[in-house]
Amino acid sequence: MSIGSSWFRTSLQLKALS
Repeated sequence: MSIGSSWFRTSLQLKALS
């Protein structure tokens, strides 16, 4: 599921930015 991984990666990036 590339889509799942994509949203998961975005979530981690957002956390890092936060």
